[in-house]
Amino acid sequence: MASDPQVKVSIFGNEYRVRGDADAEQIQRIADYVDATMSAIAAGGRHVSTTRIAILAAFNIAAELHREREQGGRGSKAEAKAAELLRLFDDDALAAGGGD
Repeated sequence: MASDPQVKVSIFGNEYRVRGDADAEQIQRIADYVDATMSAIAAGGRHVSTTRIAILAAFNIAAELHREREQGGRGSKAEAKAAELLRLFDDDALAAGGGD
């Protein structure tokens, strides 16, 4: 995966360079989804840390995956997307500016 080009994305006001097996458009769609999930949680009214918002977003996305698996729906497709999310953020991107 080292030869995969990096894509610059913005999630919750932070810039990340990510790479993965997906094309740049799919990486951007995934980043947009994570950003929207985090923004929805932050709009809930309480002031919480970015780390807590990120954990709650991860929990919500994992819950969506779990529901799909239980319903026998597109679980494998959702699982593949979740796995891709994990691969997207290489160590450089996380060290370059994420989190609290």
